[in-house]
Amino acid sequence: MRALDAAQSNANGKPVRYCISPDCGNELQGSQRDFCSTTCKSAADDKSRHSVMRVRRMLEARNLVPRSPETIPALLKHLELEPSTNAARRDYIGNKLRVLDDVICAKGSEEFTIRGYVRREADAVRISLEAEGLRNSQDRLYHTRALELVRDAGTENPTRANVERLIEYSWSISDFYQSIDDYLNFGKSLQILANGYRTIGQETLAKQLTGHAWNILSERYSRSRNPDVITIVHKSALWNLRLRTCDTDPKRTVRKIGQIRGFANEVYTPAIRIETHRELIGHFGKRFPEGHEASKEREHLAELRGVVCDLPPYGIPTFLRPEIETALSSERKSDNEQGVHCIKTDYLRAYSADPNLAFCRVLQNWNRTYRLGLQIDEPQYCSIMMVYMPRAVPKQ
Repeated sequence: MRALDAAQSNANGKPVRYCISPDCGNELQGSQRDFCSTTCKSAADDKSRHSVMRVRRMLEARNLVPRSPETIPALLKHLELEPSTNAARRDYIGNKLRVLDDVICAKGSEEFTIRGYVRREADAVRISLEAEGLRNSQDRLYHTRALELVRDAGTENPTRANVERLIEYSWSISDFYQSIDDYLNFGKSLQILANGYRTIGQETLAKQLTGHAWNILSERYSRSRNPDVITIVHKSALWNLRLRTCDTDPKRTVRKIGQIRGFANEVYTPAIRIETHRELIGHFGKRFPEGHEASKEREHLAELRGVVCDLPPYGIPTFLRPEIETALSSERKSDNEQGVHCIKTDYLRAYSADPNLAFCRVLQNWNRTYRLGLQIDEPQYCSIMMVYMPRAVPKQ
């Protein structure tokens, strides 16, 4: 679908303007503005009035009331621009969801304006689909993708009730992918669900879901040659190493680390290599703080970060945490003091710039465990989206 505000020109280099009616798109002539004819303008006015009536009917159904009043204008605009034919409607919704997906994955969830924009627009799609009925498999897929976006945009009021609502969305997403035997996205959604439970302190359930996700993904997709698929399997392996492998025998741990490195070498993008070194710093650092393994991973990470400048800012605290935990696990007092100093300065500053509930939980745990006496500001939002996780991967 062509963006209405896209800059275009004709063969002579002169700007070309198009009728903004979603069912038209003809080139405007001379002094024409917005619409190419009175017919298109009248049709657009009728559609606007019809959209208002549709929204009114939707809001009369209590279970379809938007979570925020700000969603209502977005819903009006969505219905007004939605084409009338089924094929054009599917293209319109699919393109809109892809644009929102690009925005949230590229910009992350730490910016208030980005979160609000994605949440409003995705929730408008969700409500319109639910109100009109999920008539076919395409509608159900788009509804699930809208839920994924609402989940990733999170909530601006991170109470337990609101976080649990995000978890409810995550269950719905997982149920959908399981129902269509899409085990790749099912396994990925289980891992994101596990992250949601970690956010509210339910570590045992989070470990169980992490194990289920890894079992599904490793069994079915560990031999895939699709880089997007291997990236998801790699991410699951990292979480499994962090939350579950430490409870098992050393041989299994060594095997898991070998798998993680193998996945990273197969995809070999800067992002996946950076994340691998970051996670292994934390793994080796907590268990062998005086050993050389963590130092080697730290050197590799420093080399990569020196040449890669486009990492998303919402991942900064995740780079600090392994270094801090390594320092705190050391038997040397100077290392312990360095870890505490990093908490009080770098990590606290990163949290202030990105006051996510997940980062707040980490700070609160350190503050309580090491009696740091920090004054920690309340979190401003909660999102359980996963860094570097590709989404909308076709069913494998």
